[in-house]
Amino acid sequence: MNSFTLGEARQQGLFLLVQEEKTSKNCSERLRTHLLDVDCILCYVAGVSKTYIFSHPEAIITEEQYKQFLDLIEKRKKGFPVAYLIEKKEFFGYDFFVSPDVLIPKPDTEILVEKALELVKKITLEKQIELEKEKDFCSSEKNSLKIADICTGSGCVAISVAKKLQELNNVNFKMVATDICEKALNVAKRNCRQNDCNVEFLLGDLLEPLIIKNQSFDLIISNPPYVPKTVAKELLLDGRSEPILALDGDCGETCDGTGIIRRLVGQLDKVLKKGGYVIIEAGEYNIETVQEILKDNGFIQVEIFKDLSGMNRVIMGKKEK
Repeated sequence: MNSFTLGEARQQGLFLLVQEEKTSKNCSERLRTHLLDVDCILCYVAGVSKTYIFSHPEAIITEEQYKQFLDLIEKRKKGFPVAYLIEKKEFFGYDFFVSPDVLIPKPDTEILVEKALELVKKITLEKQIELEKEKDFCSSEKNSLKIADICTGSGCVAISVAKKLQELNNVNFKMVATDICEKALNVAKRNCRQNDCNVEFLLGDLLEPLIIKNQSFDLIISNPPYVPKTVAKELLLDGRSEPILALDGDCGETCDGTGIIRRLVGQLDKVLKKGGYVIIEAGEYNIETVQEILKDNGFIQVEIFKDLSGMNRVIMGKKEK
């Protein structure tokens, strides 16, 4: 049986990834990315940290581990994302299990969590003011905050919000999450257990599971499919293997990526409390159109927020009382 060192495996993995880049103008730019990919895959296969790889390049891995490493490198060459290969992605400081059944959590989506947490503070303050007016300080129902995450996918948004609220330990809340894909919900449930979090998951299309249960909410969060159909198909040509169901925002006669968002906003009146808020990731494709959709459906205080790259990413609106 042959044996290989971490250093040898790392060198071979990098060689295989950069082969096709040798004649490319962006070869030097991609070298660092390739090295990061190699290190992530090697850590996963060998079960060690990056620090260990750097400090112990002479350490031995088995022939079976080496073969698995090379197989994963070949998949990476074809465009398969590292997150799917190592079944893990960090989001908002937490680790999430991911598979091709769900979108890989993106850093741009963290702004959705940040703004949702800001809204929780705002809603909590508004509730306190309302209770003071009514002199009803002991109503547990009125003090409780109900939040729903629609199109939850891996559960990264719902779980991140819930974890932060659990850490605060001074917010009485209930978190519910829905998705139309049962396989995606299974991933989300696994992440919920992994992160020791309390979220109720419901299978169904958009807000329908909440409508059926006749539930009402203070805050609706959603990162729905919002990419135009033609763009979504083009994005998947690079071999990333993400589910088109989670990308394609068109349905019916729409072709701008807003089909699902239009349906979502149209259902809000049935589950969102008066004075409640909705916050949606819509992205650069159509966020101005979503702004008009919210206003046309009677939402006020409609505001757009940019991500760290300066791109329009998230939109918020308040339901009139």
